[in-house]
Amino acid sequence: MHHIVDCARDAARSLEHTHSRRAFLAALAQFERMLSLAPDYPPGCVTGDDEAELIGLAEGVIAAIEDRLDRHTDRPSVQRTLGAAIYRLRRDVEEIDTVVRHGTAGNPSRNQLAARTV
Repeated sequence: MHHIVDCARDAARSLEHTHSRRAFLAALAQFERMLSLAPDYPPGCVTGDDEAELIGLAEGVIAAIEDRLDRHTDRPSVQRTLGAAIYRLRRDVEEIDTVVRHGTAGNPSRNQLAARTV
């Protein structure tokens, strides 16, 4: 699982060190993609350590988004996009937590996969 964590870490670092709107949004999209992919891995692939790191990275990304929103430098449509990203990130973190703690998530295909592997 370390590849997704590594990619998420790289995207989070890029996001925190960029000031350009385009680069910020690109890094955010990459980070969101990595976070949303983690629950799709079979149960047990995402370890507790992976989860802790992804949660920490997500908290940093959310803080960076909130800082950017507080500066009011982006158009209203971009601000709405950034606000929505915060909710998606929190949802993804909750889903990762569900997968790590319970081995499945709300996606029926993951539940069926988990039932077949037991």
